[in-house]
Amino acid sequence: MLLADRKSIHLIPGDADLTTLETVNDVLEPLQTFTDAVSGDKQVTSSVILPLLWKIFALLAVSDTDSESAAELKQIVAIDMETRYADADRKLLLECCTFLDPRFKESFVANPAAVKTKLRAELAGAVSAAAGVDTEDTAELKTKKTLKTCSGLHGLLSSIKEAKSGVSTSSPVETPTAVKTPKELFDCEVLLYESMAETEAENDPLSWWKGKESTFPVLAQLAKKYLCISATSCSSERVFSTSGYICNDRRNNLSGDHLDMLVFLAQNLPRI
Repeated sequence: MLLADRKSIHLIPGDADLTTLETVNDVLEPLQTFTDAVSGDKQVTSSVILPLLWKIFALLAVSDTDSESAAELKQIVAIDMETRYADADRKLLLECCTFLDPRFKESFVANPAAVKTKLRAELAGAVSAAAGVDTEDTAELKTKKTLKTCSGLHGLLSSIKEAKSGVSTSSPVETPTAVKTPKELFDCEVLLYESMAETEAENDPLSWWKGKESTFPVLAQLAKKYLCISATSCSSERVFSTSGYICNDRRNNLSGDHLDMLVFLAQNLPRI
């Protein structure tokens, strides 16, 4: 097209321009792959952000083989990514999500102690809302009832093929003899959860917690709270697009209630 118009010949990229474009493509191509991966609707929660960031920063590390322009571009992108996730509260939230994902646990968590402290602080409200615990007495009764599940830790651990480093599966894990409060039950569940092997990367963390809810009644409630957070806003943007397709110029008299119903059906019928 540029060759067909003599006035545009000067716009034809030269060798230096093509080299720059190739450098930009090489640096940004992995980022596009990660963006596409987290923009889906299935099994994409905020727990995957920290692992992906770890991989991104590894790819953005400057090497001796990089050209000057590639090194500069990598540094600019890396600084921008660090700035986006520099907020301490946001970082702690993402670490809580990652810790509660059985695929990662503490692998990408910089401060596990802070994560456990935050989750333990939220425990009372989560247990009350999910289990209907209104008083300390009923919480104690619920705890004693649930403790029966924790009593068989050795049998559960013996079925784990692979354990976290530093934890032996050959010896039983002692169960506290007098767990009276939900917070102590939380510590018991965390001990068992950390001793279990990480699941495969392709597994659905929400399905895993659904199957383990009877074993981890407290952690399962916290996992539901954190793992429901979407990694991106793409899903909600697709819902807005769907509503735009339904409420068009020929159907502009739809009431708000009917539009909500039609959008709900359009989004959920294919999943049934």
